[in-house]
Amino acid sequence: MHKSIDRLIHKNTTVSPFVAPDSGDDENGGLKLTVETITPAKAMDYLDDNISNNRPVSEQHVAALARDMVNGRWSQNGETLKFSPTGELLDGQQRLWACITANKAFTTAVVRGVESLDDVDRARPRTLAHALGMYGVKRSSKLGVVLNTTWRWENSNWRMQQLRPTIQEAMIFHRQHEALLGAAMRGGLQLREMEGSLENASLVFWRLARTCGQEIAEQLFTRLSKNDWQSLKDPLFHYHSVAIRAKAQSRKPHKLVKLNWLVRGLDAALNREDHDTYHFLRWNPANELRLFTGEELNGSARA
Repeated sequence: MHKSIDRLIHKNTTVSPFVAPDSGDDENGGLKLTVETITPAKAMDYLDDNISNNRPVSEQHVAALARDMVNGRWSQNGETLKFSPTGELLDGQQRLWACITANKAFTTAVVRGVESLDDVDRARPRTLAHALGMYGVKRSSKLGVVLNTTWRWENSNWRMQQLRPTIQEAMIFHRQHEALLGAAMRGGLQLREMEGSLENASLVFWRLARTCGQEIAEQLFTRLSKNDWQSLKDPLFHYHSVAIRAKAQSRKPHKLVKLNWLVRGLDAALNREDHDTYHFLRWNPANELRLFTGEELNGSARA
């Protein structure tokens, strides 16, 4: 049996001046709107009344929201917790679990009296590309791919494509590395047709630039894109030959294999190696990830 509505309504002592504390009459369609500070204890209390057939909780999404709460990046953006006329929690379970995970209170609008979820979450989600575009960033869709990949490399498990920064985290990362992200995108686009993946090529540029400097990364990527070989023993020539041949195959090599080819070819060029064949590029997926000479990993999450 559900708890009474009176039991469920925990009003914040400070109510937004834009919200009428006694709203909820017929003029508002039976809805009652308040602004509340949700503590972890209150979040757990509300989750006790979660609708039985609500969608599954996403642990990754909860973790992302919790990171924003822990790091003081959570903002009151107008989104609401929604309760039915009988007190069931209809919308907001991910935010409540994030509050508990972060052990941080947050302030939010709360609506009670929502009859149905049929029309909830029908708005088009705002993507990272949209957020970047609103700040005037050019080629925001492609830069979003680069940013997601490099953020994972620096902060988490870069191979988990479903793991992405929150918009707040992404915009902070962009402000911190705007020039290098732009250069990595351009470098990735230079080799995308050859390498086959903007994600792979831009990540390798990022890693090379962070290890040896952006100028060196730009020089080597330009040489590759212009087929500028010093000889037929040039490691870049062998990488180019292997990459183009692999692209023509019906059964394509795994992205991780191709990434390691590119790292090894560039690293060999950096070290002024000469090779008669492409065999030096070979890499077994059972092996550890290849690194550039002098490159260091910050933790095991990148492996």
